[in-house]
Amino acid sequence: MEGGGRASWVKYGPLVSLFVLFLAIWYRSPDRGVLDDRLDTVLSSLLRAERKVGINDVARPKVAIGFGGCVDLIVDAVSLLSKIGITPADQPLHHDVIDSAEQLSQSFAYFFAPGAAAEYIVHSDDHNPYLASMEEFAKKLQDFDPDLLVVGGLQMMDNFPFQSGERGALLSRLAEVLVSSSPTIGVHFEMASFVEESIMEDLLYYVIPHADSLGMNEQELPNLLSLLKGSNITVLSDPNPRVATVLDQMREVYRLVNQRYKDASAQADDAHAWSKPLTRLHVHTLAFQAMIVTRGSQWKNTMSATAKASLTANRHVCGSNDIDPSKARLIMDDSFSVSRREGSQRIALQESRPVSCWEEDDYEICVAPVLVCTEVYQTAGGGDNISAAGLVLQI
Repeated sequence: MEGGGRASWVKYGPLVSLFVLFLAIWYRSPDRGVLDDRLDTVLSSLLRAERKVGINDVARPKVAIGFGGCVDLIVDAVSLLSKIGITPADQPLHHDVIDSAEQLSQSFAYFFAPGAAAEYIVHSDDHNPYLASMEEFAKKLQDFDPDLLVVGGLQMMDNFPFQSGERGALLSRLAEVLVSSSPTIGVHFEMASFVEESIMEDLLYYVIPHADSLGMNEQELPNLLSLLKGSNITVLSDPNPRVATVLDQMREVYRLVNQRYKDASAQADDAHAWSKPLTRLHVHTLAFQAMIVTRGSQWKNTMSATAKASLTANRHVCGSNDIDPSKARLIMDDSFSVSRREGSQRIALQESRPVSCWEEDDYEICVAPVLVCTEVYQTAGGGDNISAAGLVLQI
């Protein structure tokens, strides 16, 4: 009997395997179809949210952008390192300063392995670190009378070999330019990947106090929060944080910055006292976009702006204005908690209304999923483009 049983399995085994394979394909196909339908619905809903506020619906705003000017040569990092003979590192390791090919390989592996948002900037530039355009920019600013002043490019000052006191003097002058601009001009500071802790401290003293709006990614957010709390900055943070974690960090940054503004307002005898409250905070991550905007502030259309930022993330990375759902996927959870606090509300991702907005305290929060591009064309400059897309519908 046992021998007969084994013979039967041998005889019918291929048929059973074929039947199991057929069932797997049968049951998998509807799931694929449901997933495609879901992406299509999310995409069409985000596009509809973006179109709610057309650029032609409002007077075209004027934006002044400083202070960096450079031409990037963008290459595939793995191919470049391979061609110049740099082999993969056995041990990923972060270095504040890179002095050898081995250290470059170790630093690259340190950030590359977890997919962290970081920047490997190699330059021979003595113009941008010194904010060479600042004086001419300041002269033009008053006559131009912009609706928004965007401050960026300051990462070129990171780890630059300044003489003692040079960087502080430059940023002090920048603070004077920001303070002297019209109070009706909104100021947005776009952060970047800063490694040197002392420059972060300088930015917290000279730049952030004069910005209404801040833009950053999931690496830069915990760095700023750590600095505000008096702790050391973190070189590598979670590259795929949960929504609740990011929202809690954003609330804390918003609270701490505005508390400093309130404290400074009571005794404004410092030339660099906090001149503006923070009324807008935009954090862009791989999986989602999140914004906090103060109610009654000058920033408008938060829901549409969050949707546009989300769509721009795909457009930029895929290198196409037309979004192809077959080249995208959702990696944000089907639902998220609004906070890590126990008992916090949980919000489900609704395909027909993917941008979730609600009010807390004196501000509104909006969160939108990103249709993550699966056929990457470019990543450099992604944060700048995403932040710009959010800003353009809010001024």
